Amino acid sequence: MPVITGEMVRAQAERLLPLPQIGVAPTDGTSLVNIQTILWVDTASDRELGTVNLLGRNVSIAAHLERIDWRFGDGATDSSDGPGRAYTDSDPCDTVLCPGYFGHMYRTTGHPEVTAILTWSGTYRVGGGPPEPIPGTVSTDAQPTQLRIVESRSELVPNP
Repeated sequence: MPVITGEMVRAQAERLLPLPQIGVAPTDGTSLVNIQTILWVDTASDRELGTVNLLGRNVSIAAHLERIDWRFGDGATDSSDGPGRAYTDSDPCDTVLCPGYFGHMYRTTGHPEVTAILTWSGTYRVGGGPPEPIPGTVSTDAQPTQLRIVESRSELVPNP
């Protein structure tokens, strides 16, 4: 009987992992210099990738997000150990830095493109058997997003 290898399953995992969107707040992608632009990747940290047929046997595959390597488009990079938390109106941030959120503070105006590379580990089960680790990791790209970083200046005016 042919043997299903971890490399065979890894190739399937590469095909099945999604290419998620990068979320950004403010939602229109326009942010200000010197405040945190909130970013996240629209994916769960743990994903069931489904069942595939390899060599006539059912193989279920699961993936776990190990890290995300970010490039912010201004020369800066960072890593996160999860997808980040999506910004919602029910939990607004009104400070320069937003505790509990992941993001980046731009220092100059421009139109940076934000990219993210997701690194996944995984396991598989052949025919409902015990889980086996998928060798190595699998990397996928999130869909890049373009930002517009502007500057705003305040001006004191006399009381009307």
